[in-house]
Amino acid sequence: MGHCSGKFVSIDFETANYSRISICAAGMAVFENGVLTESLYWLVRPPKGHGWFREDFIECHGLTHLDVLDAPEFPAIAPEFLARLARADLVVAHNAHFDIQHLRETLNHFGLACPPFNYLCTCQLAKRVWPDLPNHRLSTW
Repeated sequence: MGHCSGKFVSIDFETANYSRISICAAGMAVFENGVLTESLYWLVRPPKGHGWFREDFIECHGLTHLDVLDAPEFPAIAPEFLARLARADLVVAHNAHFDIQHLRETLNHFGLACPPFNYLCTCQLAKRVWPDLPNHRLSTW
């Protein structure tokens, strides 16, 4: 098996509804030279007016408004979250467009800058590597 050098970070967001600033949970895994060095998870309270939870979203991730009632808003976790992104050689997400778009719009909403980073979408990668799969959802693997 090949040796993976450098640092990459995998990210994933859950959202309360279709609003691009309704992040209600954030997950991150940090890998250095192919070894998992950190696994982080935050509950996040969406900003006022964006925190209503759709039933179908609740069914998907299992979180409700009660879970995030006492959680911090995104700016409270942003320094930790963004510092790890900035230090990564590569950021990875499944359906990365969704996660990157929600991150950028949430940061913009709160007037926070987004550090530059390179990212890779594992969903797009899977479509290229295994074009004949019935779908490219994570659960298919």
